[in-house]
Amino acid sequence: SKADLGLVVVERYAAEFDDALRQILTAVKSAPDRLTAYADLFEKTFQINQHLCVCGMLGAESNSLGAPVQAAVKQFFQSNLVWLSDVIQEGVNSGTLKSTQAPKVLAQALLSLLEGAMLVGRNVDQPMGPKRLAQVFLSALNE
Repeated sequence: SKADLGLVVVERYAAEFDDALRQILTAVKSAPDRLTAYADLFEKTFQINQHLCVCGMLGAESNSLGAPVQAAVKQFFQSNLVWLSDVIQEGVNSGTLKSTQAPKVLAQALLSLLEGAMLVGRNVDQPMGPKRLAQVFLSALNE
């Protein structure tokens, strides 16, 4: 069914994204560089004809999705927020990131910024893109 197909698409996308996050943790050492590598995942997607994150697209339509797909999309965002919060906390602890905001708040701000950059980028003449906007965000955490 259409609902089953949607669930498979989200689950496959989330699994591939989780693999990419594990690779970042293995290959990249500092928190700022890990966050930059995270933003690169969005940038690579956006560079393909301004594609959007699958879960970002479905999240925008979550009220019209069946419960299993809604839950899978929600889980995608929750796992990303946990990953980002952990990386940000690590950066604060090591002194490579500075902020008076809680890591959970910064995680949600960064994820929202990246998803929004893709959506807005489709509708402006000269999009900055997720990577450039993440650089602006991260520069504020290094001052």
